[in-house]
Amino acid sequence: MIPAGNPWQKAGQLIATPAQRLEMCRLATSGNLNIEVLDIEINRSGPTYSIETVLELEKTFPGFEFSLVLGTDTLKNIKSWHRFKEFRGGPTYSIDTVLELENTFPGFEFSLVLGTDTLKNIKSWHRVNELIKKVEVLQLLRINETVKVADLPTGINVKVVEGAMLDLSSTMIREKVAKNADVSELVDSKILNLVKGIYGA
Repeated sequence: MIPAGNPWQKAGQLIATPAQRLEMCRLATSGNLNIEVLDIEINRSGPTYSIETVLELEKTFPGFEFSLVLGTDTLKNIKSWHRFKEFRGGPTYSIDTVLELENTFPGFEFSLVLGTDTLKNIKSWHRVNELIKKVEVLQLLRINETVKVADLPTGINVKVVEGAMLDLSSTMIREKVAKNADVSELVDSKILNLVKGIYGA
Protein backbone atom coordinates (compact mmCIF):
# COMPACT_ATOMS: atom_id res chain seq x y z
CA MET A 1 0.00 0.00 0.00
CA ILE A 2 1.48 3.31 -1.11
CA PRO A 3 -0.14 6.53 0.16
CA ALA A 4 -0.03 9.39 -2.33
CA GLY A 5 2.75 11.91 -2.01
CA ASN A 6 1.93 15.05 -3.97
CA PRO A 7 -0.40 14.00 -6.83
CA TRP A 8 -0.12 16.76 -9.41
CA GLN A 9 -3.72 16.50 -10.65
CA LYS A 10 -5.04 17.12 -7.14
CA ALA A 11 -2.89 20.13 -6.32
CA GLY A 12 -4.71 22.28 -3.78
CA GLN A 13 -7.54 19.76 -3.34
CA LEU A 14 -6.08 17.46 -0.68
CA ILE A 15 -6.85 18.11 2.96
CA ALA A 16 -4.69 15.46 4.60
CA THR A 17 -0.92 15.99 4.51
CA PRO A 18 1.37 13.28 3.07
CA ALA A 19 2.46 12.42 6.62
CA GLN A 20 -1.16 12.08 7.74
CA ARG A 21 -1.99 9.81 4.80
CA LEU A 22 1.01 7.65 5.67
CA GLU A 23 -0.09 7.45 9.32
CA MET A 24 -3.65 6.47 8.32
CA CYS A 25 -2.37 3.67 6.10
CA ARG A 26 -0.04 2.36 8.79
CA LEU A 27 -2.74 2.43 11.46
CA ALA A 28 -5.37 0.82 9.22
CA THR A 29 -3.07 -2.06 8.26
CA SER A 30 -1.24 -2.50 11.56
CA GLY A 31 -3.01 -5.80 12.28
CA ASN A 32 -2.43 -7.32 8.84
CA LEU A 33 1.01 -8.84 8.29
CA ASN A 34 0.20 -9.39 4.58
CA ILE A 35 0.14 -5.65 3.84
CA GLU A 36 3.27 -3.52 3.76
CA VAL A 37 2.99 0.26 3.67
CA LEU A 38 5.67 1.94 1.54
CA ASP A 39 6.57 5.62 1.86
CA ILE A 40 8.26 5.92 -1.53
CA GLU A 41 5.85 8.60 -2.79
CA ILE A 42 5.84 10.49 0.50
CA ASN A 43 9.64 10.75 0.42
CA ARG A 44 9.81 11.91 -3.20
CA SER A 45 10.08 15.66 -3.72
CA GLY A 46 7.97 17.53 -6.24
CA PRO A 47 4.81 16.31 -7.98
CA THR A 48 4.05 12.58 -7.70
CA TYR A 49 3.59 10.62 -10.92
CA SER A 50 2.36 7.01 -10.97
CA ILE A 51 4.79 6.02 -13.72
CA GLU A 52 7.76 7.05 -11.53
CA THR A 53 6.35 4.99 -8.66
CA VAL A 54 6.01 1.92 -10.91
CA LEU A 55 9.56 2.34 -12.23
CA GLU A 56 10.87 2.59 -8.66
CA LEU A 57 8.93 -0.54 -7.69
CA GLU A 58 10.40 -2.43 -10.64
CA LYS A 59 13.92 -1.59 -9.42
CA THR A 60 13.11 -2.50 -5.80
CA PHE A 61 11.23 -5.71 -6.61
CA PRO A 62 12.70 -7.08 -9.86
CA GLY A 63 10.66 -9.80 -11.55
CA PHE A 64 7.38 -8.79 -9.92
CA GLU A 65 4.27 -7.53 -11.73
CA PHE A 66 2.23 -4.64 -10.41
CA SER A 67 -1.41 -3.59 -10.69
CA LEU A 68 -3.08 -0.21 -10.35
CA VAL A 69 -6.45 -0.31 -8.60
CA LEU A 70 -8.48 2.64 -9.88
CA GLY A 71 -11.95 4.01 -9.37
CA THR A 72 -14.07 4.82 -12.40
CA ASP A 73 -13.55 8.59 -12.18
CA THR A 74 -9.78 8.17 -12.09
CA LEU A 75 -9.76 5.69 -14.96
CA LYS A 76 -11.75 8.09 -17.14
CA ASN A 77 -8.90 10.62 -16.88
CA ILE A 78 -5.99 8.22 -17.35
CA LYS A 79 -5.13 9.64 -20.78
CA SER A 80 -4.18 12.88 -19.05
CA TRP A 81 -1.64 11.13 -16.81
CA HIS A 82 2.05 11.91 -17.03
CA ARG A 83 3.70 9.45 -19.49
CA PHE A 84 0.60 7.25 -19.41
CA LYS A 85 1.61 5.51 -22.65
CA GLU A 86 4.51 3.89 -20.79
CA PHE A 87 2.12 1.79 -18.72
CA ARG A 88 1.77 -1.74 -20.06
CA GLY A 89 -0.59 -1.61 -23.01
CA GLY A 90 -2.95 -4.09 -24.64
CA PRO A 91 -6.18 -5.63 -23.40
CA THR A 92 -6.30 -7.89 -20.36
CA TYR A 93 -8.46 -11.00 -20.57
CA SER A 94 -9.78 -12.99 -17.62
CA ILE A 95 -9.07 -16.29 -19.38
CA ASP A 96 -5.37 -15.40 -19.65
CA THR A 97 -5.29 -14.56 -15.94
CA VAL A 98 -6.95 -17.87 -15.04
CA LEU A 99 -4.54 -19.85 -17.22
CA GLU A 100 -1.60 -18.11 -15.55
CA LEU A 101 -3.05 -18.87 -12.11
CA GLU A 102 -3.46 -22.53 -13.04
CA ASN A 103 0.19 -22.72 -14.01
CA THR A 104 1.29 -20.93 -10.85
CA PHE A 105 -0.99 -22.80 -8.43
CA PRO A 106 -1.58 -26.28 -9.90
CA GLY A 107 -4.45 -28.22 -8.34
CA PHE A 108 -6.27 -25.12 -7.04
CA GLU A 109 -9.79 -24.08 -8.02
CA PHE A 110 -10.66 -20.49 -8.83
CA SER A 111 -13.77 -18.31 -8.66
CA LEU A 112 -14.75 -15.09 -10.37
CA VAL A 113 -16.62 -12.62 -8.15
CA LEU A 114 -18.84 -10.45 -10.37
CA GLY A 115 -21.45 -7.78 -9.87
CA THR A 116 -24.75 -8.09 -11.70
CA ASP A 117 -23.91 -5.52 -14.40
CA THR A 118 -20.69 -7.34 -15.27
CA LEU A 119 -22.36 -10.73 -15.29
CA LYS A 120 -25.01 -9.50 -17.72
CA ASN A 121 -22.27 -8.81 -20.27
CA ILE A 122 -20.25 -11.98 -19.75
CA LYS A 123 -21.35 -13.44 -23.10
CA SER A 124 -19.24 -10.80 -24.83
CA TRP A 125 -16.07 -11.77 -22.97
CA HIS A 126 -12.99 -13.06 -24.79
CA ARG A 127 -13.05 -16.91 -24.94
CA VAL A 128 -15.88 -17.01 -22.42
CA ASN A 129 -16.81 -20.64 -23.18
CA GLU A 130 -13.31 -21.71 -22.23
CA LEU A 131 -13.33 -19.49 -19.15
CA ILE A 132 -16.56 -20.81 -17.63
CA LYS A 133 -15.24 -24.36 -17.78
CA LYS A 134 -12.38 -23.38 -15.51
CA VAL A 135 -13.98 -21.18 -12.86
CA GLU A 136 -17.00 -20.92 -10.62
CA VAL A 137 -18.79 -17.57 -10.87
CA LEU A 138 -19.98 -15.88 -7.69
CA GLN A 139 -22.61 -13.23 -8.38
CA LEU A 140 -22.92 -10.42 -5.85
CA LEU A 141 -26.66 -9.82 -5.92
CA ARG A 142 -28.09 -6.70 -4.37
CA ILE A 143 -31.72 -6.46 -3.35
CA ASN A 144 -34.09 -6.21 -6.37
CA GLU A 145 -31.36 -7.16 -8.86
CA THR A 146 -31.91 -9.96 -11.36
CA VAL A 147 -30.08 -11.58 -14.25
CA LYS A 148 -31.91 -13.27 -17.12
CA VAL A 149 -30.86 -16.79 -18.01
CA ALA A 150 -30.79 -15.67 -21.64
CA ASP A 151 -27.97 -13.27 -20.76
CA LEU A 152 -25.72 -16.11 -19.60
CA PRO A 153 -23.66 -18.54 -21.68
CA THR A 154 -24.72 -22.19 -21.67
CA GLY A 155 -22.88 -24.25 -19.09
CA ILE A 156 -21.96 -21.42 -16.74
CA ASN A 157 -21.87 -22.29 -13.04
CA VAL A 158 -23.20 -19.33 -11.05
CA LYS A 159 -23.58 -19.17 -7.29
CA VAL A 160 -25.52 -16.21 -5.96
CA VAL A 161 -24.27 -14.25 -2.95
CA GLU A 162 -27.18 -12.15 -1.74
CA GLY A 163 -27.04 -9.23 0.64
CA ALA A 164 -26.72 -5.50 0.98
CA MET A 165 -23.52 -4.47 -0.81
CA LEU A 166 -21.66 -1.44 0.50
CA ASP A 167 -21.96 1.68 -1.60
CA LEU A 168 -18.81 3.24 -0.22
CA SER A 169 -16.12 5.67 -1.32
CA SER A 170 -13.48 7.85 0.30
CA THR A 171 -15.34 10.93 -0.97
CA MET A 172 -18.50 9.80 0.81
CA ILE A 173 -16.59 9.31 4.07
CA ARG A 174 -14.92 12.74 3.86
CA GLU A 175 -18.27 14.42 3.18
CA LYS A 176 -19.91 12.65 6.11
CA VAL A 177 -17.09 13.56 8.49
CA ALA A 178 -17.24 17.20 7.36
CA LYS A 179 -20.93 17.19 8.34
CA ASN A 180 -20.18 15.51 11.70
CA ALA A 181 -22.14 12.43 10.60
CA ASP A 182 -21.41 9.06 12.18
CA VAL A 183 -18.89 7.04 10.15
CA SER A 184 -17.94 4.50 12.81
CA GLU A 185 -19.37 1.66 10.73
CA LEU A 186 -17.50 2.79 7.60
CA VAL A 187 -14.02 3.48 9.00
CA ASP A 188 -11.71 1.16 10.92
CA SER A 189 -11.69 2.02 14.61
CA LYS A 190 -7.88 2.33 14.60
CA ILE A 191 -7.99 5.36 12.29
CA LEU A 192 -11.42 6.80 13.14
CA ASN A 193 -10.15 9.60 15.39
CA LEU A 194 -7.41 10.52 12.94
CA VAL A 195 -9.91 10.71 10.04
CA LYS A 196 -12.21 12.92 12.12
CA GLY A 197 -9.29 15.17 13.04
CA ILE A 198 -8.24 15.63 9.43
CA TYR A 199 -11.59 15.95 7.67
CA GLY A 200 -13.92 17.11 10.46
CA ALA A 201 -15.62 20.49 10.40
